[in-house]
This record gives sequence, C-alpha cells and structure tokens, in this order.
Amino acid sequence: MAMSKLAAWFVATEIRTLRNEAGLSQERAGALMMRHRNTIAAWEAGTSLPALDSIRGICHHLGATAERTEYLEAVIRQHRTTGLVDDLVDIHDIYCLAHAERFYGEVSKWEPQFIPGVLQTEEYHFSPLTRDYRVDENILSRTWQVKSSRQKEYRDREPVPTTRVILGGDSIRFLDHIENRRKQVDYLLESAELPGWEIRVIQQPHPGMRGGFDVLKPAGFKHAGPAFSYVETLDTSLYIEEQHRVQAYDQAYKGMWDRAIPIKEYIDGT
Repeated sequence: MAMSKLAAWFVATEIRTLRNEAGLSQERAGALMMRHRNTIAAWEAGTSLPALDSIRGICHHLGATAERTEYLEAVIRQHRTTGLVDDLVDIHDIYCLAHAERFYGEVSKWEPQFIPGVLQTEEYHFSPLTRDYRVDENILSRTWQVKSSRQKEYRDREPVPTTRVILGGDSIRFLDHIENRRKQVDYLLESAELPGWEIRVIQQPHPGMRGGFDVLKPAGFKHAGPAFSYVETLDTSLYIEEQHRVQAYDQAYKGMWDRAIPIKEYIDGT
C-alpha cells in the first residue's frame, strides 16, 4: 500500500517543530537520543521515518506533551493508509489541520452552518447553541485555549498565506440567537480586511454545499506538504490526499466561490 505523503510530511515537520521549540540543534538533539545528526536531518526532511517504538523516547527528549506524543504515534501507525483517518480522539481531530495551517500557502474553508474555529469569538465558542453536546465543560475550556492560540498564530504568520472562507447564509442568520452577536459580526468583518484574507457568503444552491470542508494547497510555501482536503463527518475526521479527490473538492469550492458575495455586502444587505 502506498505511504501517505501527508503522514510523512506531518511527522517530518512535527519533529522539526518540537526540536525548534526545545531550542536544540540537530546535532544536540541527536546526541540526546544517541543518534547521528544525519538521522535527525533525514527525519525532518521526510526521507525516513522513526520507528514507532522509538517515538516516546524521541518525544521525551524534545519535551513533547503526552497528547502530541500519542498523536505522532497514531500518525506513524497509519502512515501506510492513504488519507489519514483519526483513531485517537472520540469525535473530531483537527491537529493535523491546525499544524498544516502553520505552513501551507493557500487555505480555503467552507462551512454551511457554523462559523469556522479560526473565526470564532469566545462567546460563540461557549454558546450553548453552538457547542457539541458530546463535549464536557473541561474539554470545552481547553479547546478554546487551543483555538484562541491557533487564531493568533495563524494571523501572525509571515509570509502571509492566502485565506478564503465561504460561509453559508444560515451561519450568519443564526447569529441572531447568539449572545454578543455584534462582536462576532465585527470579528468576521475585521478578519475579511486582513492581508491575504477574503470572506464570502453563499445562498445559491451548489452541489458542494452538502457539507463543510477545507482545501489546503502548498502554493510554493517552504515546508508545506501535499495538497489535501479535510472533511468532518458525525463521528470522525478525514484527511483526503488522493489528487483526483482533492481536485474535485477544489473545483466544488471554486464553483461556490463564484456564486458567493463578499461578507460586507451580505451584512449591509441584511
């Protein structure tokens, strides 16, 4: 079975990220792990993968949390499955998606009913009307900390990626029932004015509107991986990397984009 290019990319960039966060050179990291610096370089270049049974030791030396260690193990465990399918969390896994948002040059998001996490205010995140009934208060608080950090990191990226977001009209109309609606609307409008950002709203029917998805493409950015689509179902997350399927999602996105209008135009007309 063909190796998942996305999995190989994730492992390489996650090891490099962990090493950089630890403030270690490849040579120093190799010494701690009793491996040659060339081995570390090969892992980070994606030309080889560390053995599954060595991940915990590697992550220990790089100061990784238990959660990141377990996720890295899960990715290596299924790296020969084309298209990552999460087997680690109970509901949805966005860790690889959030990781990719740190490196990819073109990020396109479509969400018919909800505001995407990268655009949510704290009030929206904690609203009883938007929260997942399967998530308890502790997880909800922890995910907001991760989400807010993810938002800041994405907005501070250099060079600036191209970010396109399509929202369904229902996601905006639903804000009438959310506490502090004006704050969320203002945040959407402010985000649409950021360099590289464009947010549109669609109301016309299109085949791609059956469910939300993301399409991420490298767009020539250094350290970006292969193009992929991210899709959430009720009980899992799918990372689709087969080229013909990614192209199908990309074409659907372009079709919806052409039918959508700028968010300011939509808000001013409601």
